[in-house]
Amino acid sequence: MNTTYTTEGNFQNSKVHNNYFAITPSLSWKVNDKVDVNVKYELFDNKAQAEQNFSLMGTLSQFGYSGIKDLENAGLDYKKSYVGSGLYNK
Repeated sequence: MNTTYTTEGNFQNSKVHNNYFAITPSLSWKVNDKVDVNVKYELFDNKAQAEQNFSLMGTLSQFGYSGIKDLENAGLDYKKSYVGSGLYNK
């Protein structure tokens, strides 16, 4: 039987706690020299919030910015989560 559990935070939102759990039991039975019976099961229970990404179609100069510092000065906080702490993938 294999099991795993992990929990992790998110640098964009300190209140996010992602949890991953898996249990994967297997059973093998050798009936005779010609017949093997293998049963495998996988159960996953994940609760995770995706990390936020910022993507731009084009160059920064097309939008009037010369670099990431200009975006930060305009109010973009790339360390902040824009999804919300209550939105998780399950």
